[in-house]
Amino acid sequence: MNMMFTLCLLLCATLALGKMPPEVSTVCVPVISGPHTRCQREASVTVPGAFLSQCDPQGQYLPTQCWEATGYCWCVNAAGEEVQGTRTPPGQPRPNCAVRPLTLCEQRRASVTATVAGAYVPQCDSQGRFLPTQCWESTGQCWCVNAAGEMVPGTMTSQGQPRPNCAGSTPTLPGHPLTMCEWWRAGVSHLPGSFQPQCDSQGQFLPIQCWEATGQCWCINRAEEVVLGTLTPRGRPRPSCTGLSQTSCERLRASASQVPGAYVPQCDSEGRFLPTQCRVSTGQCWCVNAAGDEVPGTLTSPGQTRPTCPVRLMTRCEFWSASVSHLPGAYVPQCDSQGQFLPTQCRVSTGQCWCVTPAGEMVSGTLTSQGQPRPNCAGSTPTLPGHPLTMCEWWRAGVSHRPGSFQPQCDSQGQFLPIQCWEATGQCWCINRAEEVVLGTLTPRGRPRPSCTGLSQTSCERLRASASQVPGAYVPQCDSEGRFLPTQCRVSTGQCWCVNAAGDEVPGTLTSPGQTRPTCPVRLLTRCEFWSASVSHLPGAYIPQCDSQGSFFPTQCWVSTGQCWCVTPAGEVVPGTVTPAGQERHSCTDRPQTLCEERRTAGATVAGAYVPQCDSQGQFLPTQCRVSTGQCWCVTPAGEMVSGTLTPQGQPRPNCAGSTPTLPGHPLTMCEWWRAGVSHLPGSFQPQCDSQGQFLPIQCWEATGQCWCINRAEEVVLGTLTPRGQPRPSCTGLSQTSCERLRASASQVPGAYVPQCDSEGRFLPTQCRVSTGQCWCVNAAGDEVPGTLTSPGQTRPTCPVRLMTRCEFWSASVSHLPGAYVPQCDSQGQFLPTQCRVSTGQCWCVTPAGEMVSGTLTPQGQPRPNCAGSTPTLPSHPLTMCEWWRAGVSHRPGSFQPQCDSQGQFLPIQCWEATGQCWCINRAEEVVLGTLTPRGQPRPSCTGLSQTSCERLRASASQVPGAYVPQCDSEGRFLPTQCRVSTGQCWCVNAAGDEVPGTLTSPGQTRPTCPVRLLTRCEFWSASVSHLPGAYIPQCDSQGSFFPTQCWVSTGQCWCVTPAGEVVPGTVTPAGQERHSCTDRPQTLCEERRTAGATVAGAYVPQCDSQGQFLPTQCWESTGQCWCVNAAGEMVPGTLTPQGQPRPSCADRPQTRCELWRASVSQLPGAYVPQCDAQGQFLPTQCRVSTGQCWCVTPAGEVVSGTLTSQGQPRPTCTGVLPPYPPTVPTLPDRPQTLCEQRRASVTVAGAYVPQCDSQGQFLPTQCWESTGQCWCVNAAGEMVPGTLTPQGQPRPSCADRPQTRCELWRASVSHLPGAYVPQCDSQGQFLPTQCRVSTGQCWCVTPAGEVVSGTLTSQGQPRPTCTGVLPPYPPTVPTLPDRPQTLCEQRRASGTVAGAYVPQCDSQGQFLPTQCQESTGQCWCVTPAGEVVSGTLTPQGQPRPNCAVSPGRPLTKCQKEASKTPLPGAYLPQCDPQGQYLPTQCWGSTGYCWCVTAAGEEVQGTRTPPGQPRPNCAVSPGRPLTKCQKEASKTPLPGAYLPQCDPQGRYLPTQCWGSTGYCWCVTAAGEEVQGTRTPPGQLGPNCAGRPLTKCQKEASETPPSGVYVPQCDPQGQYLPTQCAGGFTAPCWCVNSAGQETPGTRTFGGQRPNCAVSPGRPLTKCQKEASKTPLPGAYLPQCDPQGRYLPTQCWGSTGYCWCVTAAGEEVQGTRTPPGQLGPNCAGRPLTKCQKEASETPPSGVYVPQCDPQGQYLPTQCAGGFTAPCWCVNSAGQETPGTRTFGGQRPNCAGVCVCHPQTRCEQWRASVVAIRGVYHPQCDSQGQFLPSQCSVSTRYCWCVTPAGVAIPRTLTAPGQPRPDCSVRPQTFCEYWKSSVSPQPGAYSPQCDSEGQFLPTQCWGSTGRCWCVTAAGDGISDTETVPGQPRPNCAVVPLTFCQLWRNNMTPLPGAFIPECDSHGQFKATQCWPSYGMCWCFDPIGDIIGDPGTMTSPGNPRPTCE
Repeated sequence: MNMMFTLCLLLCATLALGKMPPEVSTVCVPVISGPHTRCQREASVTVPGAFLSQCDPQGQYLPTQCWEATGYCWCVNAAGEEVQGTRTPPGQPRPNCAVRPLTLCEQRRASVTATVAGAYVPQCDSQGRFLPTQCWESTGQCWCVNAAGEMVPGTMTSQGQPRPNCAGSTPTLPGHPLTMCEWWRAGVSHLPGSFQPQCDSQGQFLPIQCWEATGQCWCINRAEEVVLGTLTPRGRPRPSCTGLSQTSCERLRASASQVPGAYVPQCDSEGRFLPTQCRVSTGQCWCVNAAGDEVPGTLTSPGQTRPTCPVRLMTRCEFWSASVSHLPGAYVPQCDSQGQFLPTQCRVSTGQCWCVTPAGEMVSGTLTSQGQPRPNCAGSTPTLPGHPLTMCEWWRAGVSHRPGSFQPQCDSQGQFLPIQCWEATGQCWCINRAEEVVLGTLTPRGRPRPSCTGLSQTSCERLRASASQVPGAYVPQCDSEGRFLPTQCRVSTGQCWCVNAAGDEVPGTLTSPGQTRPTCPVRLLTRCEFWSASVSHLPGAYIPQCDSQGSFFPTQCWVSTGQCWCVTPAGEVVPGTVTPAGQERHSCTDRPQTLCEERRTAGATVAGAYVPQCDSQGQFLPTQCRVSTGQCWCVTPAGEMVSGTLTPQGQPRPNCAGSTPTLPGHPLTMCEWWRAGVSHLPGSFQPQCDSQGQFLPIQCWEATGQCWCINRAEEVVLGTLTPRGQPRPSCTGLSQTSCERLRASASQVPGAYVPQCDSEGRFLPTQCRVSTGQCWCVNAAGDEVPGTLTSPGQTRPTCPVRLMTRCEFWSASVSHLPGAYVPQCDSQGQFLPTQCRVSTGQCWCVTPAGEMVSGTLTPQGQPRPNCAGSTPTLPSHPLTMCEWWRAGVSHRPGSFQPQCDSQGQFLPIQCWEATGQCWCINRAEEVVLGTLTPRGQPRPSCTGLSQTSCERLRASASQVPGAYVPQCDSEGRFLPTQCRVSTGQCWCVNAAGDEVPGTLTSPGQTRPTCPVRLLTRCEFWSASVSHLPGAYIPQCDSQGSFFPTQCWVSTGQCWCVTPAGEVVPGTVTPAGQERHSCTDRPQTLCEERRTAGATVAGAYVPQCDSQGQFLPTQCWESTGQCWCVNAAGEMVPGTLTPQGQPRPSCADRPQTRCELWRASVSQLPGAYVPQCDAQGQFLPTQCRVSTGQCWCVTPAGEVVSGTLTSQGQPRPTCTGVLPPYPPTVPTLPDRPQTLCEQRRASVTVAGAYVPQCDSQGQFLPTQCWESTGQCWCVNAAGEMVPGTLTPQGQPRPSCADRPQTRCELWRASVSHLPGAYVPQCDSQGQFLPTQCRVSTGQCWCVTPAGEVVSGTLTSQGQPRPTCTGVLPPYPPTVPTLPDRPQTLCEQRRASGTVAGAYVPQCDSQGQFLPTQCQESTGQCWCVTPAGEVVSGTLTPQGQPRPNCAVSPGRPLTKCQKEASKTPLPGAYLPQCDPQGQYLPTQCWGSTGYCWCVTAAGEEVQGTRTPPGQPRPNCAVSPGRPLTKCQKEASKTPLPGAYLPQCDPQGRYLPTQCWGSTGYCWCVTAAGEEVQGTRTPPGQLGPNCAGRPLTKCQKEASETPPSGVYVPQCDPQGQYLPTQCAGGFTAPCWCVNSAGQETPGTRTFGGQRPNCAVSPGRPLTKCQKEASKTPLPGAYLPQCDPQGRYLPTQCWGSTGYCWCVTAAGEEVQGTRTPPGQLGPNCAGRPLTKCQKEASETPPSGVYVPQCDPQGQYLPTQCAGGFTAPCWCVNSAGQETPGTRTFGGQRPNCAGVCVCHPQTRCEQWRASVVAIRGVYHPQCDSQGQFLPSQCSVSTRYCWCVTPAGVAIPRTLTAPGQPRPDCSVRPQTFCEYWKSSVSPQPGAYSPQCDSEGQFLPTQCWGSTGRCWCVTAAGDGISDTETVPGQPRPNCAVVPLTFCQLWRNNMTPLPGAFIPECDSHGQFKATQCWPSYGMCWCFDPIGDIIGDPGTMTSPGNPRPTCE
């Protein structure tokens, strides 16, 4: 207690004793002096060693802060927050910390963070400016703000939604550089006598304000509100405004606090109203505006969630209005509902009106006096948001500091004048209304200015006008201003895409026909893009450089002057950064310079020095050149020279994209090679070479006498050709190349493309157009490579350096010479095998190197030679393939050496001396199958065995109708292009006839262009010896080249080879020794696995490309299986194909680990996001932007130990420090690390996000970042599920894994069955509409449920059916009521219409039988309840069926799940015991290793034994105590007793089930049952996977004191309506949904109140029986809320369940015992067969037999061994001639080959007995004819494929039939069009086919409901506003509804009557004829048709 407090107490005591004069009145308040500012409070901390803030005398933070205990120092801003990057360690000088005043953002941030918990805290950037995206952490809302921190209207997003994209929503220029006070003052300067606020030197409002015109003065508080009661009139003293800081909110709060129960407003730290206000006494909450007024419609009642109230600061208009509303006669601005200025403003006191801009500024020339009409302000000049300047004014102001730059001319409204001129150059041009330059209007200085009248057509309109003349062309869509609409579509193809403001397609937005159009944000050109586009046509103008987002690059340069400077994000020059040409530029970015940039900066200042070339990211370009010397070389990513790549001046640059290409074994230069190549052609041109073998600069053709010059790029110099007799040209100084020539000419054209050339004058492989930002690849001639063009802002394409091939070079060099031989090249630049000379007519064959094949020259007039089978030779290699092979294996003792004839060709019989085997080869040099003879047997006879593989396949396929018949050339080889005539498909094949992935074309498309590629030597050699056991088989890469390392499996030897396959001397290593490294780079993972697998006979050997990466398609040669892999070599699920099936198409590269990781964390603020290269691989150097740390990683993304660098240190050099796996993370050989485990192991940065993996290494569905508290859901690849991110403190999201769809389950269950039909699913797991069976070639259409659409089945060889618009949701023969959909088993069974296909077997409830068999193959296997195959249970034909008697519904254990997966070939699969638990000893069969595992399947370290040793003894490790769950589960139970289920850690599984009874329930962690979660047998188990407990469940799960009441909950966790305290005599009562007792319902003595119905309503029969007091264990019926019997009844104490009728009577045959799934009692009506079978017939009467679906079995018998049997049709009618006697049964499988009756046929059959009734007309497939007619009435109309009548197509008798070939309007479309003009009317919603959407909503009322296919509303489905929309499945019309729908329009037609379920009513009448008869529910007449009642007779009694 200090002195001031003591003095105050003395003063109070004096007053109390009466010693104070009576006229003095005071109040004593004790004052405790202490720290006031935040800095002073922090400086008063008394904890020893803690950091104490240092403050100045005013209590503000000193700019430099130091921690004495540690010695660290750093800079802080005015709020005391550390400035990043300024911290210095002990011993170093303190940082230089300039004082910067707090910005507005920092001020607001500082005022909130220190005071109001949960308030909105603005986020500022490093400069203290508002970040464009702001979020309120406590509410989860986010929005965009302008530079002043004001919300951008319409950008608010609620919690859980993605953040808004604010990159372009707010212009980067500050909304206004003026403060609010300065802006207001400037805004009223044009209004004489108006109030002008007074501002201080900082631009803030002075606390006292005065109006000069009226003399009034008043005070304003810190919230800039007028202080009430301070207004003083003229002549009075000014008010004292000291201490008057209380705001309106604070004032109201102070006054309300004195009133008990009153509403007390909540204020923020500035005294403003918080947006959400609540009244504590009532619990109501609402939103308020900035003035504290309630926002209508936001009031919530007690108990409801608080409303979400956006933080909306007062706009300028609202602030201005509020600030002057107290001033009489002042101008008060008028604002709209959003707080924006109304375009027309008026001053009431003067009657003046004027127009204003959106910023509230007066539009010049619009002021009208009192009495005049108001101005029309609808078209006032728009301005940039929050900025009074127009684009023209802003641009003009932005270049005013640049002398000589172009300054646009603006009119009085600030708009661009239609003609623009550049004063410095004298050029003028026109612009249109879209502010685009009009092409062709640029005039130079001295010419007349262009006439710009009428030139208003924009780019979009111009393109639209020209494209409209071309049929089928793309016609762009423009808006009313002539700008491109953001979404563009091509009508002729149905494709749509997004475009930018220039009309260029946005990559990745193209959608295919039928897909939803893309959502294309409207993004106007940014200021940088607009500026750049507007001046790109002006030579020498400054063109701003923009990044891919349209923002200004921080460094800008003016090319024509050489000046460079830094700019702000708004493009404004940063003062002091302008550097003249030649001086060092300023660093305008926070990113540190890369090594390349540093070296470049250093070298640029030294004349002639080597200056490295860097890419856009600052990395070294792979090819580097020194301009002063002309030398070029390849470099590593670290800039180090690659040895052996240096080329001297004048030689071509090295190819640094991959290995340097060299012609194998060819020492000749290009000139020498050419000269040698034409020596055989008399009179041909032979180039002249110098002593070095280079081309002489002058070349002459002796035969013609012509001469010409060539330049240093070896190109012909145009214009130098001289004919015979003229002097030779002078070739001195003619060095300009094609690229340089084009560059020089294009530089004169404004905006033209200027090619970029290298130091040799050749085209750089990557070319860009500066004016558009587009880039592309070019070949050596400068031609664009198709498909490489990138749009502005995209990454430049990676363009390999491909030199001209010999053929291309030769062709280009002589194309100018008349009569010269010009070689013909294919698309790859290779020589065509047949070459001809046009001038002589001669033709000949050439080798791949272009050399003539001896003996093939044909003179003019003779047929061309057939060169398809010419002997291939390696370039410049005289040996044939046989001779080359023989020479290549001469060094390998015991290897096979082929035998060659005198011509070097293979002998037809070949023998291997070492093994004694012999065999034949055909003329295609292929081994003839079946001719291999072992040692000791006679050699095979090879005469006449010339048939090749292609010819053999062709002969066998020709016998199969519609089969694919391969096409062969004259040599019997496969033609490169193959087509299937029956389908029209074509594709490319390799030399072995295998399809080249990605070349398949659909019918009607152009055939693919397939290059002729002969087998390479490696491929030929490999194919020729693959049939020889133990032979050396060379290993080839994907291009057919030899792998540098070769191994002989049978001997274990390995060696290195040259590219020609020749052994490198000294590299042969025997078996068991370490192999040589045959490449300069370390082995990749693929190569390592390949090397390991190559030594094991029959093992899977991965296939790698030339770079050592995994080929996307992998095959196991010994099994014939193929599959797709990702970049890490992991199998892509679902791609495994068995032997004999086509290889999977793996053309699309799956995402790599780096890409998957990057995608999964890209949405996490501050997270480490890995950087990937163009191939998706990890860059060797990785950095975390938020911390500045960098480190090296392995190719798998794992951190290399010891390479981590802190912020501010140089990045580590990561070349050569890449071990493939860190030694601290061992990977067991049986399972490689998963992606989750790899990411987890690679995170070594403190605070980084570490993924959470389950025991299998898979991503847990819920992921959390520990350091931030955020959680989110991920998919199986670890990618974040959008919209699931929750901030710190909120509950974790519920991340249930998406269950497999029906298609995926089906696919998984049959994928192991050879030849079975495997359904095809889309990416969402839904059935593709067209399905095909590969083994039979049949195709058909299916419904979304996978059911076959009748009549769509096509046979092999026929075109696939068109499945659009023919998809009825259910087949007509299997009616499905909406209350019980078909089960998965039933759906699969119904769709199995393909002969021989596997048809699943279902029980009476539609569930899969545990044992399944395929009839056509005889195989059987076990399945899970979901129909999935149980691994290891497949039995072949002839063996006993497997024993599949497992407990129904029991889920697979972890071991069973792993064992049932489709593994990689040779992979390890765990072994499980009969209970599905891991066997304690596990062994890997393919390797022979064995080890012990824990109960969770985890390996026990130290127990692994190698092959050949005894298995380990895996007794359970003693000492580890069992958990409670494990103890209970390990007991020996009584039969049928309940045993708990535990997880691998011994904890209780959250869901527990009792197998013998079928009951399931949830338990707590202690194993106690959660009340209200128990589900009876047959129902789905409860959801215990993390669903939050309800209030009832929470109360029920607590352990109460003895005798305390525990509530009872239903299966959904809600309170049961009747609650009892416990015990027979305890009270019972009714409760509401909140569990609160209903007064007056309490009963005692064992009686229970009836809580199911409202008081006074009589009890139903079910309710009466259910309310009885039962004996213990007695059965009580279950009733629905209406008191009706539930269709399924169960007896809890016994476990039996059965179906009941509406009267509660049991349906016979439906009772199921305990433990089985309950019966299906969903209300499906009995079929005709079931009805007849359920009747009790007289003794001896035949009772029909029905299948599980209630249909007649095809074979019926009367009963008894000797009783007759016969066949019946689907209606149960006997098939004549099939009756048998004496115990024999007829074969009814082939009696009827017809399809089941369609709806049309059923309908027709049901009315055939009724005369005069309309009979539908069906086609040969039983489908409705599109045109239908009634014979009796002669009306005709159109119907849909489902038979539904189409409105407005009815034609009267005598009129022509309607044309039904063109689809007319459907009823839904007609209805929609008829109500479209009526405001507020209900307009139905139709799908793309014009059918009613199943869910319909009325927009003006907010109601939604379900409808049938005819648009009829379905009762009890309507929802009101505020409720979720109903879940409406597609409900097909029933037979009765369909009939009724068709007949309603026909006068006098019979219209059946349907009940509420859409079934036929029992009694039907035809009023027109007075007849009545009885119908069954499916529309069949009951009884003899002759018994119909005639007119006048009573109706029949139809029961």
